[in-house]
Amino acid sequence: MGIRILGIGGEPATGKSSLMTRLFPGLPSTPMQKVRLLRYHELLWRGRTVYVMGDYSGEIEHRGHFFGGTDKLSMAVLPEFLSVLRVWSIEKQMEGSVVVFEGDRLFTRKTFEAIEEMKEEYPTRERLSGLFIVLTVSEEEKKRRHIQRGDTQEASWLQGRATKVSRLCAAFPEIEQRPNETEAHCKVNKVLIESWLEGNQK
Repeated sequence: MGIRILGIGGEPATGKSSLMTRLFPGLPSTPMQKVRLLRYHELLWRGRTVYVMGDYSGEIEHRGHFFGGTDKLSMAVLPEFLSVLRVWSIEKQMEGSVVVFEGDRLFTRKTFEAIEEMKEEYPTRERLSGLFIVLTVSEEEKKRRHIQRGDTQEASWLQGRATKVSRLCAAFPEIEQRPNETEAHCKVNKVLIESWLEGNQK
């Protein structure tokens, strides 16, 4: 059975954090664990143990922008996350559990390459399975959300995030691009993920 991995990526202001709070509304009040640089929440979701990477216990402000989730983790957290994921993927007591992450810190090329390596190490059994989604919205909607949130990121930084996401989608065909512009889109994405979490989709 192995463990299941849900990864949500996308440019800033595409609704990653909002989708997380819709999926797990009680997330800020759930217990938080720590493994060196890595922080994560452990919760029970419809009978499944779910480990949500990041710190959702409260937002912090930096230069007028509010950060939560994986944005609150160290920039050097990726090796720690991959090390923990590798250990969890071979521990029998972790089988059937779900690891969830979103955001720029962990939704990276190195993460996808490491997952492929882990699968190849034990080809005779299902060690890992995943659902990886990139949320998309129009340029007009992104601009509107940035203004609404009072974001202050420079245009060059935002373009760099867009380039990174585009390259990931091109390099890893397992990543699904899904619109997240309207309330209807949000509901569809939530239902899709919930169905996958329940084991109704591979």
